[in-house]
Amino acid sequence: ILASGADENGEFALPLEDDKAAAMLTAMDKELPVGADEDATEGVLGHAYGYMKKASDDNLEGMVVLIQGVLQMWAAREVRAASGD
Repeated sequence: ILASGADENGEFALPLEDDKAAAMLTAMDKELPVGADEDATEGVLGHAYGYMKKASDDNLEGMVVLIQGVLQMWAAREVRAASGD
């Protein structure tokens, strides 16, 4: 999911450009469909928080912000689906 938001050199420009955010949402739809089972959800959250901790420990604050953004996109998508929008 993260890789789809990177440029051709594997770098991230923050804030994400609209096309990169859309690419990440498309990848998210493929890798973790809306309403995925609880085990998949827990796995995603666990990995995300683990990567955020590692990035923070390595002083890669831009990566922490990027992962937080992905989590926000994922949460917004789940809330929209649960509300029937």
